[in-house]
Amino acid sequence: MFLGLGLRFGGSGVAGAGGGGGGGGYSLDSNLPTPTLSLAVGKTTYPPQFSASFTGGFYAGDQIEFWSAASYAALATAMASTGTLLDDDDDNGLVDATLSGIASGLTYAAVRLRLPSNSTYGPTSNICLHGDATAPTLTSSTSTNVDELQTVLYTATFGELVNTPTLSGTDASLLAVSGSSPATSYSIVLASGGQLDYETKTSYSFSIAATDLADNSLGATAITVAVNNLTDVPTAFTFTDNNAPTASTLYTSNTITVAGTTAALVCPGTFSGSGEYQKNGGSWVTTSPFTFVLGDTFAVRHTSSSDGSAVDSTLNLNGTSDTFTTQIPELPATAVFHFDADDLTTLFKEIAGSTAVTTSGDTVGKWNDKSGNTRHVTAPADTAVRPIYDLTSGVHSVVGTAANSTVLVGTNPSGMWQAGAWSLVFAIKANAGTGQAVMADGSSSSTNPLAAYARSNGATASTMSNAFRDSATGSINLTDPTVAIKTTVFDNNYRVIVLIDDGSGFTVWYDGVKQSKVTTGYNRGGGTITGLDRMSLFARVRPTIDSYLTGQIQHVSGFARALSDADAQQATTYAALKQGRTL
Repeated sequence: MFLGLGLRFGGSGVAGAGGGGGGGGYSLDSNLPTPTLSLAVGKTTYPPQFSASFTGGFYAGDQIEFWSAASYAALATAMASTGTLLDDDDDNGLVDATLSGIASGLTYAAVRLRLPSNSTYGPTSNICLHGDATAPTLTSSTSTNVDELQTVLYTATFGELVNTPTLSGTDASLLAVSGSSPATSYSIVLASGGQLDYETKTSYSFSIAATDLADNSLGATAITVAVNNLTDVPTAFTFTDNNAPTASTLYTSNTITVAGTTAALVCPGTFSGSGEYQKNGGSWVTTSPFTFVLGDTFAVRHTSSSDGSAVDSTLNLNGTSDTFTTQIPELPATAVFHFDADDLTTLFKEIAGSTAVTTSGDTVGKWNDKSGNTRHVTAPADTAVRPIYDLTSGVHSVVGTAANSTVLVGTNPSGMWQAGAWSLVFAIKANAGTGQAVMADGSSSSTNPLAAYARSNGATASTMSNAFRDSATGSINLTDPTVAIKTTVFDNNYRVIVLIDDGSGFTVWYDGVKQSKVTTGYNRGGGTITGLDRMSLFARVRPTIDSYLTGQIQHVSGFARALSDADAQQATTYAALKQGRTL
């Protein structure tokens, strides 16, 4: 006896089937018992005989509504109309029906309980298939492959309608069956609902089993599916940030083109952050996730902040991403002094600081510190010793010349050496010349001690060195001033330098590139520096001022700590903007 148990019509099966049966105002009563349909005699005996039983009992006047057809589809159609009505004469809950006139072959049947007295009918029974004694067959390959980034791992096809297959084996727990039962084809997908990813898993092994509508069984059949590795990650792309935005203004990035993926391969992407993106010159949207292929173009845009803080738009193309940022960068925190030539609110023509600098060519008698530590610097007098403010091609500079002995001096030294670690950041364009000081601490009463944090080498005019002299004897060089810390610093080109002393040697970031650490000639433990009472720009301050710098300063700042790599990069970006550069 063969019984197909997988599918029910009407109240418990395929939507819509049986919905029109039993006309005359009959309606479904889900509280009525569901009949069980089975074969009463051998499944190849004709005409076929079926038995329907009800666990909930059967009473006088109750009827069985019965349908049969030569195919599953025909049965579904038949159930849209009233079926054959049968009575249980002895009210024992068992009805036998012998159908005459049915030709030899597949016969599908279903029943349900009807109560004419209440104009109601109950859920439909299982589907019982007569005339099929053959197990279903798997017609799809048992060893195959599939491209990654697909949602379907394997399509299982069968030689006849089967109920929903079951999975077992090594990777069965990772998989799920998708499809409406009964069917001749089902999709095997990831249980997570995601896409196949070669980098996550390169192959899957599982077994599949199924039963047909006559309950004939296909035993567990082993399946192996290899996942093909595609070039699904694009090559790197870059959005050019805007580091000098106007407040509350819409900015659009440069356009990038997807490269490096397999042609025509559809890959996933996401957009995050502020603003929106544009694909292939189309509408600006925020839809995420989205798909892309080789050769697609993208741009992003957003409105800058009102206060210069960072606004980001990030495009991620299957793992390759970049962020378009508009912001006015800031220096790292805790600067002990900070001077910007483009901030005219800090520049004054005379040393008294009463008249602001406004025009290129104005003298600079006073330059105020922006750090909040009042390390302001002034010229010795309102004479030719004053530097000049210059604005050329959008670059603001304070310019000193050795010929005029220009210098700016303050009475509050930086104290960076004494902190045990320090960093100096400067953006300059300086002529080559030996012994030129960018910034120094010194004493007004004694030739020594001194701390010339950045000065040109005494022998090689374009090379950066420094000089720190002990206060006890005045003759001990705590670092060797002849050692080259970095070449081509004073070479009449725009340069951004971050010079870091971590207590064991010097590290230079040169135009954004970190250099090897220099420990030669380093002698911090050889003595101390005390008694400093001056800080200077453009020269070295002692009872007599010397080591004048011929060149431009766009930015200079100091820190009583060793900047981290991230801080050094941030400081480089900030200082480079003062030169109209992006580093």
